[in-house]
Amino acid sequence: MIRNMALSDNNQHVFRDLQLIDKLSQNLDILQQDLVRNNENNATLKMVEGVGIEDIIEGTVGSLHIFARHPENIQIMKNYNIVQTAVSLLSRCSDINIQRGATGLLCELAADQQLALEIDQTPGAMKHFASLLHSRNEAVATYAAATMHRLTEQKSEDERKDILPNLSASKSMDDVLVGRSFTALREWRTFPFRMHSFDCR
Repeated sequence: MIRNMALSDNNQHVFRDLQLIDKLSQNLDILQQDLVRNNENNATLKMVEGVGIEDIIEGTVGSLHIFARHPENIQIMKNYNIVQTAVSLLSRCSDINIQRGATGLLCELAADQQLALEIDQTPGAMKHFASLLHSRNEAVATYAAATMHRLTEQKSEDERKDILPNLSASKSMDDVLVGRSFTALREWRTFPFRMHSFDCR
């Protein structure tokens, strides 16, 4: 419900006044840490009031992804460990819906120069994006390619030469950033949220 309501520009100031973006950012960090501990201990993922932790993660990261489309909300997210949390989800969750939310969130965050630098300097981030360029899910591949492009804009000419071959060699340059993939991306950004089952590890 929150993600769907976040699609409306008119609701943004209400959510900021309620400090909802703060709470979602904090909760995502806590949930990601719980996920790490469960994986390390091979423990069964816990339920919260009958809802699986994976379901909560998807809803939370999906909502933050939409909220991050607004610069004012990004400024709030800077107060939390949002970049590290989102990158960690990419490395620990194989579920396509969580990957889509996390890559979408990072793509929006990369529009901010400070956070773009933080993403670029986060160990493993670029490796994950390069891998996701070849995702079978067009929205995931689109977000990964768009994020890498935003990050390369702030690099020197020599540094760009190391990254651009990955982009041009992937399906994303001819297909993901335009055509069918752009349509999939647009639909995801505006389509009401539905719950799914997950394989998160």
